[in-house]
Amino acid sequence: MSNPILPKRSYDGAVVPSVDELETHELAINWADKVAFTKDSSGSIVSAQLGGSSDAASITSGTFGRDRIPLATTTAAGAVVVGSGISVTNGTISATSSGASFVQAPESSTSSGTAGTLAYDGLGNLYLCYSSNSWKKFSGSDFLSFTRLLLHADGSSIVDSSSSPLTCSSTGSGASLSTAQSKFGGSSFLFNGEDVISIDNSTQLYADTGDFTVELWVRFTSTSGFQGFAQSKNSLSGGAGSENWWIGYAGEDSPPKLVFAQHSTSNAATAEWSPSVNTWYHVAAVRHNGTVYLFIDGVSQSVSNAESLSSSSFSGTGVAIGGVTTPAYFSGYIDEFRLSVGIARYTASFTPQTSAFTG
Repeated sequence: MSNPILPKRSYDGAVVPSVDELETHELAINWADKVAFTKDSSGSIVSAQLGGSSDAASITSGTFGRDRIPLATTTAAGAVVVGSGISVTNGTISATSSGASFVQAPESSTSSGTAGTLAYDGLGNLYLCYSSNSWKKFSGSDFLSFTRLLLHADGSSIVDSSSSPLTCSSTGSGASLSTAQSKFGGSSFLFNGEDVISIDNSTQLYADTGDFTVELWVRFTSTSGFQGFAQSKNSLSGGAGSENWWIGYAGEDSPPKLVFAQHSTSNAATAEWSPSVNTWYHVAAVRHNGTVYLFIDGVSQSVSNAESLSSSSFSGTGVAIGGVTTPAYFSGYIDEFRLSVGIARYTASFTPQTSAFTG
């Protein structure tokens, strides 16, 4: 079976992956510190310095055995065979090689090399030998961050502040930026119960069956009825099918609940919740190793049906904020929306951030 090379990286200095963030032999790279991390067979995080200002790799020996190596390309959707034992599907490289070695960076795309070998040049570029004596170079822009969407709700327009920003637009009567309320930055998104913010289609929003995290700050102006916070979608103008997730508040239930669910199915993880109006809440839904965790203000909730979405494959390539397909719209303010793919940011109670996210 092929071994998918998945995107894992950080641009923040001194960031070290936790044991829960990496699978055995999975590789993560901190581009700020030029350090590579992996989890060894004993479950410990080990690291190696990639740094250097020359074009010769500082790691010239040693092997990272791996089940997965975090590399992503901008290759269009669809399987493309690019070399012996290597293929690209929906932007994810797969390799049948049982391990990957760091070697000196190749001088050219046809330098001598063995399929499955990685090289680093000390300048922020990785090289993959995808077949014998054939190399492909990956620069920083070819790598996807864990953070796939980041909306601060600041400034004069609705923008995605992730490292690979997507186009955002307001639909319906128009979600607006409002300075009347904010958690950070002096403004937030105001939703009047009949509008959403739509984010254009992109495979970088594709969560599949892996780990991911959706989180946001919400402030209700009404807690009646069912209100959707956000959902994934395949078509921003069409309905949502079973390939999409949604998160929202079921105020009509008794007792009311926070819900994270799969569209068009009965798969739903819920936690009892009775929010008040005019109060900011940090809400997060996390899937980790098939289990859904729900958090309110950083407190891990008692979740019903936490494993009901364990095998749900989420292939939606668009996102709507402020409502879900029913329609069921949110009434209130939303600030600091972040969608992370490939990482379960929280699996136990935590302290929510006290300032805007940096990534």
